[in-house]
Amino acid sequence: MLSYVLRYSPIYLILTIGMAFLGGLVSAANILLMRYVIDTANDSGNLELVALFVLAITAMNILIGLAETTLSSIVLTKQQYKIQQKIQIELFSVVNRIQFKYYDNAEFYNQFALALNQAENRALGVAQTVTSFVGNITRISALLSIIISLSPSVVLFILMGAAISLFIQKGNVKLKQQIVLASQPIQRRGMYLKSTVYNRECAQELRMHPGVQALLTEKYSAFTNAAMGLVDRFRNRTILYSTGTATTSALVNAVSILYLATRLSRGVISVGDFSALLASCTQLYGLANSFFGIGVSFYEHSVYIQQFRDFLALGQQEYSWGNLEQIPNQAEIIFDDVSFQYDGNDKKALQHIHLRIAPGEKLAIVGVNGAGKSTLVKLLAGIYSPTEGSILVGGTPISRYREDAYRNSVNMVLQHYALFAFTIGENVLMRHVISEEDRKTVEEALRAVDLWDKVSALPNGIDTEMTREFSSGIILSGGEQQKLALARAYAQKSQILILDEPSSSLDAFAETNILSQLYQAGRDKTIILVTHKLMDVKWADRIIVLNGGRIIEVGTHKQLLRKNQEYAAMIHLGTLKSDDNTNHRLRKGVD
Repeated sequence: MLSYVLRYSPIYLILTIGMAFLGGLVSAANILLMRYVIDTANDSGNLELVALFVLAITAMNILIGLAETTLSSIVLTKQQYKIQQKIQIELFSVVNRIQFKYYDNAEFYNQFALALNQAENRALGVAQTVTSFVGNITRISALLSIIISLSPSVVLFILMGAAISLFIQKGNVKLKQQIVLASQPIQRRGMYLKSTVYNRECAQELRMHPGVQALLTEKYSAFTNAAMGLVDRFRNRTILYSTGTATTSALVNAVSILYLATRLSRGVISVGDFSALLASCTQLYGLANSFFGIGVSFYEHSVYIQQFRDFLALGQQEYSWGNLEQIPNQAEIIFDDVSFQYDGNDKKALQHIHLRIAPGEKLAIVGVNGAGKSTLVKLLAGIYSPTEGSILVGGTPISRYREDAYRNSVNMVLQHYALFAFTIGENVLMRHVISEEDRKTVEEALRAVDLWDKVSALPNGIDTEMTREFSSGIILSGGEQQKLALARAYAQKSQILILDEPSSSLDAFAETNILSQLYQAGRDKTIILVTHKLMDVKWADRIIVLNGGRIIEVGTHKQLLRKNQEYAAMIHLGTLKSDDNTNHRLRKGVD
């Protein structure tokens, strides 16, 4: 964690350590100056000299305080933001490399939340711990010098109390770590429940279904009860450690006062010495506790950092991409005995898939829910990697291509797509709109999906943000959002296009029109369509039927009807749904 700070802002560490070192010297100087003032006033009664020393102390503290405030509030705050920015950007990169299968694991989300929530603050925390270490060493050295020069025996009381406190603090930090780990899944659930009220879609459902409000209240109460249960679970040890620390501190303070008072009454030390020693003892005991606590803090950091390393390691275990930079034009796709099993599931989602897809072929995939359709196309898209077998594109396994090259050649419109709180243009291109050519590409894509008239009428056009949460942007209807997702496919111009239920929110006319545009633009492309709609599959060169993760039928619409097996049964039962507007044909001559 310290390496992040040194990499992204070495000046931050230099300044904080320098301030800590200076603070240690100033603390000791204040004690010595106060001792001199007290003895001077007590012995000679020279008030002018006393006033001069008080003014000197005050001026020194004001100047140093002003310098520290300026550095902390301006320079160091900006550097903290810089460190946090760089770490989060690096984390974003790691998250993007993590294999998608981990998102199916609840424990991953706990680790994910812990890493994202604490990474930047933990790095700064480690830097602050190092700073505290330097500051404490400086202060302890200065205070020990004062105490040893005046009354060395007092050090024994301090060390004995600090040793007891160390033992208590070590147990206390372990307890805190247990509480953090135990509370993480509970707090994550609480954050989700609170976000449902904030989320626009959830807010609509809450208003439509009053019963959900009661359900949400019940679940939030369960969350708070679970959080309070954690407090009860760790209550006794928390009280024990807190009481032990407070008791030890009180005893050390009392013993130090009695001992120094005895020496003062016997004339061994002066009033100024008494004041300096008492202040030094009080500070030294606190510093000794803090110093030992720094060691415990490093232990606490190390426990978290190990979890953070485990999280980063997931990015190294993800789908391994190669270095081939270009997929051949008109590439054949081969599923060679491909099987896939989701983590934590006993049953395979896909079993021994053998499939060849010719360059430029238009393939439709149908089947009942849970048949494995979306899983198959996600494997081809590289979102998941096969458990067994391999997928070849252009005669080469997917894993041998560079990821960016493969993503540029294979585009997928997801069934559950995501629209971001970016501009319309950025949502279409999925990157910055840089040039006039980019703007023309966005316009062409929006025209293809029949959204251009609406977008061009907006004051900011394609620069309109897709949210009203942060600006006076726009909120599209469900069908319009799906059109925008399809506009992405049109704009990408990839040679392999995968459409996973791309028109579920569209009416029959809009669906026919938009898909016709895509098919026209993709005459030379390989298009793979997952659908439940009959009119979508009748245009296909070939249809495959999945059931139980296996391919059970392959053929054209007419061939599969003549077979009178699973496909014909799906049409008969309405599983493959026909639209009323069936006379709109996607390709001339299709029955």
